[in-house]
Amino acid sequence: MKFTLIFTSHENSDLTLGCVFVPNLLWVRGHRKVLNPHPNEPRYQKNDFLGLLEQTDLGREINQSRQSMCLVVHQIGHGSSACLKLLTEDLLESGFEPKVVYL
Repeated sequence: MKFTLIFTSHENSDLTLGCVFVPNLLWVRGHRKVLNPHPNEPRYQKNDFLGLLEQTDLGREINQSRQSMCLVVHQIGHGSSACLKLLTEDLLESGFEPKVVYL
């Protein structure tokens, strides 16, 4: 699996973030690498989303978005259902209300 996080944004901007596993977790925005939180651990770890918010400028943009967001689950990639569970928990604990969509 891999995941796309779509945050509510202004009409003139887009706030979409990828959570891909190549083979370790990599946060991306388009083709641009945003954060590689743990290069030696291939799976999503508890609080990886919080780390993204704290360690990147993108975190400021995400924190300014509304609380509703869409979490798209792609059935391709090296992520697992355990990764999805932890990511969803982190989003909820960070105050977001993810609407999960499976492609």
